[in-house]
Amino acid sequence: RGGRGGAAVTAGAVAGGGALRRGLADLLESAPQRPIAPGAWEGLLTFALLAASQLAFATSIARADWVNEMPSLTAAAALGLVAGSALARVRAHAAPLLLASLGLGLAVATGMVLHTMRLADPLASGAAARWLELWARMGDWASALVFGGVSADPLPFVLLMTFVAWTLPCLSGWAVFRWRNPWLALAPAGVAILTNISYLPGQPSIEFILFLFAAILLFTRLQLLRTLLRWSGSRAALPPLLSFEVLHAGAWIAVALILAAWIAPAGGEAGVLSSSWERALRPITDRAERFGVVFLGIDSKRGQLIHHFDGALPLQGRVTLGDEPMYRVTLPAGDAPHLRTTAFDEYGLFGWRLTGTARDPLPGATIEAARYGVPETREQLRRPVVAEVEAVAPLSERRLLTAGEPLAADVAASAVTGPSPDDVAALRPDERLRAGQSYATVGTVSAADAEILVAAGRDYPSWVTERYLQLPGGLPQRVRDQAAEIAGGTAVPYVAAFRVERWLRANYPFDLRAPSPPPRRDPVDHFLFGTRRGFFDHHASAMAVMMRTLGVPARVAVGFFVGDHALDEETGAYVLTERDSWAWPEVYFPGLGWVEFNPTPGRDTISRPGPQVFGLGGDDPDPLVDTSDELLIEAEGLLDSGEEELAASAAGSGAEAAAGRDWTAPLLWTLGAALALAAAVLIGNLAWMWPYRRLAPATAHWARVQHLAGWAGLGGGPDRTPLEAASALGREIESGEQAERLARAFTRERYGGAAPAAPDGGEAGRLDRAYRRIRNRLLRETLLRRLGLRRLAS
Repeated sequence: RGGRGGAAVTAGAVAGGGALRRGLADLLESAPQRPIAPGAWEGLLTFALLAASQLAFATSIARADWVNEMPSLTAAAALGLVAGSALARVRAHAAPLLLASLGLGLAVATGMVLHTMRLADPLASGAAARWLELWARMGDWASALVFGGVSADPLPFVLLMTFVAWTLPCLSGWAVFRWRNPWLALAPAGVAILTNISYLPGQPSIEFILFLFAAILLFTRLQLLRTLLRWSGSRAALPPLLSFEVLHAGAWIAVALILAAWIAPAGGEAGVLSSSWERALRPITDRAERFGVVFLGIDSKRGQLIHHFDGALPLQGRVTLGDEPMYRVTLPAGDAPHLRTTAFDEYGLFGWRLTGTARDPLPGATIEAARYGVPETREQLRRPVVAEVEAVAPLSERRLLTAGEPLAADVAASAVTGPSPDDVAALRPDERLRAGQSYATVGTVSAADAEILVAAGRDYPSWVTERYLQLPGGLPQRVRDQAAEIAGGTAVPYVAAFRVERWLRANYPFDLRAPSPPPRRDPVDHFLFGTRRGFFDHHASAMAVMMRTLGVPARVAVGFFVGDHALDEETGAYVLTERDSWAWPEVYFPGLGWVEFNPTPGRDTISRPGPQVFGLGGDDPDPLVDTSDELLIEAEGLLDSGEEELAASAAGSGAEAAAGRDWTAPLLWTLGAALALAAAVLIGNLAWMWPYRRLAPATAHWARVQHLAGWAGLGGGPDRTPLEAASALGREIESGEQAERLARAFTRERYGGAAPAAPDGGEAGRLDRAYRRIRNRLLRETLLRRLGLRRLAS
């Protein structure tokens, strides 16, 4: 069957596949470039449309004002467009010119960023200082990216966007004036401007409308120019104002398409379609999510859910908290003010991370059994708390809410632990949470009162000291000195914790609009000695870090504060929104486990009524323990009411200014993915068509058929004429008429004279249809062969 499948084209006759490739290579090397004439008015008109589309893209990103250090993106785009259009006219190989343009763009972007960047040291100046800081900050960012850290430094984003603002117009100029390809010229900028406006509130801006209008006109214009080039060898009479007629028609088409896009349903109306698409993209978005924690210095105009990252807690400034329901929780009356999602162990320059984790089974078998605790929790004087949760719009699909240390869940789940199974940081469901899903968990919180905590001592397990005393080497000494001054030399960890908690509540007001720390500055140091105000993330981090400087193990947990303000009187459930987000420090006490504190003003301190209240018993404190701070301990929670009201007012005003989430993102993600898919298809088609671009139409069709026949195992030897090869190939794929038409057209074109006439419109259409039919049949044969579903003779 396979001995007589096809033939190949050589430089002067018909030969095998290797000769075909050599002949094509000779043609590609010898054929001259035919860029648009640089001095013609046609070229100037094309350049004007291209400039309008690319500058609209750059202006849209510049006006979004993502970060304060951004240089002029419009200037970068204009320079890139001019450079790309000029390089496209250079008669040289494409690869070196493209590499040169990228190198030039990187140099221009670096120079512009060095000019506008803000130095961490206000006393530093000069080009050398700027260059050294650029390298240092980019190194910090790269380390966070590679090793899974977090970064709030906007400089890498600034450099990236400046380079993109140069590169996309540069490549668009190349695509238009070198290749006359509108898709490569417009698709990248289109994806970029859609991604940009997807993070902006309100209707699309005038820049987006200008981009669409210019892009549609440019597309129609390039199609016209490509058609004129195909007609250049014919004697067809062209209308004198053909270009203006096409532009006039294209303008009306552009207006109609823009109006249709404007009245199309918004992302929030996509409903099931958008949610289904989000689920389909989850494998990709999960892998991409890690990049979000290294671009935290960007001002998200729609707001970003706080505590969204499961493995990192960035210490950022100025957050907005939405008021849409996220969870409905039913708890025992007056129980568990905090519901935890994750606890973090490692503190660094940009915040906290959860490191070195494993997944272990939960100790509690069922909810009913765990609600009475287990021997270990009763020995530690920890009381179980059952939480019944409905995930309305869950903050994380990979975390379950628990009151304190996780003990059991009624859905398949495992404990996220550190090096020791006793070190539980979170509760992770085996399957993703779905909106509307309900579950129940049992967690344990400490029932120890102040006297028991005072008597706990400092005999910590090794896994606690190795993991929860970590501090970065660059922590300023004044943070340590401040912690020591507040503790007052006490050797009792609980007394030190109480004093630090009370001091932070009394001296650092609640403020959701606190500024972010400067680049390369420790965020806790910035909070304590710079802004001197902040929100729960800052207060909790400051206490945990200060306790570690005193040799007391501590960590930061995040989740939700459960207060009476969230209680739904009709259902008896607490309705939790992003405004109820909270962070708090947990201090480890030997024999008692992790104990919560609340150094953030605006909400009450943790009540410690004692184990007897909960029927857990409890021993008397060791009489030999120094309790000289007894009066201070008895005063726990009795803070100035005026300060409490002021902090609560600040919290409320910050929350009222917060913006809620919108639902345009799913549709825009869908559109972006569709554009990316279209770009991939176009790039693949370009790669397939590119080697044959300088061949005459019938010759190009025949050469592609021979290539595909080789893939399908139907290629023949060089001893056949094109008609013989077509006859054999047609029998194999049951397309004899189409194969014969292509072979005859190729023979006429190849051997019909020095300047064969181009096929007319009707004949060209028939050749195209014949090629597509043969192509589809050969692709099917190739697939069957690869899958082993078709036996092909050798």
